[in-house]
Amino acid sequence: MRIIIFYFSGTGNTKWASDRLAKALTAGGAEAESISIEALSRNDVPALVTSADMVGLAYPIYGSDLPDPMKAFIEALPQQAEIKPTIVFCTQMIFSGDGAFVYRKVLKQKGYKTLYTEHFDMPNNISLWSFLNVYSEKHQQRCLKRAGKSIDCFARDIAKGRKHVHIRGGYLLGIMQRAPYRKLFAPGSPARDSLGVDEKRCISCERCARICPVNNIIMRGKTPEWQKDCILCTRCYNFCPTSAITYTGKSHPLTKPLYTGPEKTFKPEYLKKR
Repeated sequence: MRIIIFYFSGTGNTKWASDRLAKALTAGGAEAESISIEALSRNDVPALVTSADMVGLAYPIYGSDLPDPMKAFIEALPQQAEIKPTIVFCTQMIFSGDGAFVYRKVLKQKGYKTLYTEHFDMPNNISLWSFLNVYSEKHQQRCLKRAGKSIDCFARDIAKGRKHVHIRGGYLLGIMQRAPYRKLFAPGSPARDSLGVDEKRCISCERCARICPVNNIIMRGKTPEWQKDCILCTRCYNFCPTSAITYTGKSHPLTKPLYTGPEKTFKPEYLKKR
């Protein structure tokens, strides 16, 4: 069985989980591959979907909702004449309610039947100054170890065709979180324009513009400028080499660590390459 997992990953957690699942599925006898949707053009997708016996969709959950790039990817998936078995999972910090089910009806209308779902707890990647502290390295490793075991269990159930449809927190909690999130972060809302740059720290390396998944950052001379389509993946914030990115006008405390992925070798540039 050939399985292709299409994933969107902001700061590396979902990439890690997708790669781990693909490896576990392959060990179980499938031919599995995980691919970043940022590395694909729309012309690439139909042939990849056709070549797969089963497809997977993976993404981090934002307020019990999907990131905009994954929404656009799903909406552009080719219509299937015959049912295409589908895996959907999301990565989360604590809970996402019905995170893996949000686009289930859309997928069904396109001919993708969601047979397996899961929600994996991953290290906190929100490094913004006003949010929770990034976990210690030791805590991150414990979290990844638990997630790895859950992913391996998920892979075994898929390989054996055992039912595995999990909801973490329930539909009601998902809706209660998703409704205000969508209102607060609606296109054009102030929340979409909350990142900027501390010009005293900025070294004009242009990395933030290169790694932005929605091309929301452009260079004005040597200064990055944010447009109003930020999806708050925090990739630019977390991976700025001088912590020059600001949130609501405030710079990141230099004494506070930034989350730079579950693996020290991870670079967000990898997400845009195949």
